[in-house]
Amino acid sequence: MARYPNRSRSRQALTRVEDPDHRDIIERFVRWHMLRRMNQMDTTTPGTFLRSKQAMTVAIELLNWLTARQTPLGAMAALAATPPS
Repeated sequence: MARYPNRSRSRQALTRVEDPDHRDIIERFVRWHMLRRMNQMDTTTPGTFLRSKQAMTVAIELLNWLTARQTPLGAMAALAATPPS
C-alpha cells in the first residue's frame, strides 16, 4: 500500500474545521504525529490508515464542539489538570 493512501483526504477533512486556529492545530497534529509515524514505517497498512483517519475525525469533531460552545482549547487542559473533588 502507498505510504500516504490519499493525502487529499486530510486536506479535504481540514475544510470541516470551523475555526481557523483549530485548523492550524489539526494540520500540525497530522504533520507531526500521523505523517511522522507513517514515515517511520516501511509500508502503511490499511489498519494504520483507518486509525489515523478516525483519530483525525475525532479531533476535528472535538474542536468543532468546543467552537460551538465558545470554549477555548486551553479550558480542556485546565479541566484535565484539576483533580476530582
